[in-house]
Amino acid sequence: MTRTDLRRRLGGGPELRGSWAEIMLARPECPPELLRLLPAWSALKARGPRYDTTHPAVAAYVTEALGDSDAAWQRFTASPMSHAGPGAWHRLGDLLDAAVEGAAWPTPPPGR
Repeated sequence: MTRTDLRRRLGGGPELRGSWAEIMLARPECPPELLRLLPAWSALKARGPRYDTTHPAVAAYVTEALGDSDAAWQRFTASPMSHAGPGAWHRLGDLLDAAVEGAAWPTPPPGR
């Protein structure tokens, strides 16, 4: 198991994934390589400075990745990410790549 096997390391439900994402996003620096590995649903639900905002690092990363492409934005919003089940483990970077490239959705990382 490598340090990037978050699914195997975290286990548990949405609260644990959300806590992990918030811990990672609270670091002084949150490089794109780290953002790519976070569970997509948890990363997008991580709060920004106000209750109704997304964490600024996540918002900036998603906005930069999808750019001005309406097709990429529409594909990303229709992605298979979810708050629970296998879709909860889709990595943010994998879904963004598929949305931009118009490729098939990746399978989530394997279970335990």
